[in-house]
Amino acid sequence: MAKISTRNIVQTIYELTRGKTGKELEAVLVRIRNFLVEKRLINRSPEILRKLKEILNKEEGIVEVKLTVRKIPSVEKLNKIESVLKKRYAAKQVVATIGEDETVLGGMRIEAKDEVIDLTYKNKLNQLQDYLIRN
Repeated sequence: MAKISTRNIVQTIYELTRGKTGKELEAVLVRIRNFLVEKRLINRSPEILRKLKEILNKEEGIVEVKLTVRKIPSVEKLNKIESVLKKRYAAKQVVATIGEDETVLGGMRIEAKDEVIDLTYKNKLNQLQDYLIRN
């Protein structure tokens, strides 16, 4: 029996559901669920949904960002961060999840797509220390 990859499942689900609404979409989703149950692939649902969301976000120009800070920045700063991230990722929209972390001395850590941008003071100090030790 050939193994069915999650990537193939996701791509098929995307193709089958694209452009469908209402009863037509509901019927397709029921068939997909039944297939996943029958093939004992239902346990892959979280990963399938995550990958489908990635495809849809890419198609719609949405970038999801996790922002870790010591204290939530002002609306003005958040707007500036959003503007920079829109340009960096050529996105129409940035959806940010902001987490407060008391261990962050200052600055911020940004996780977007497969990239981590560490702008925390601790990271800057470590970079300076490395530079001074090497030179």
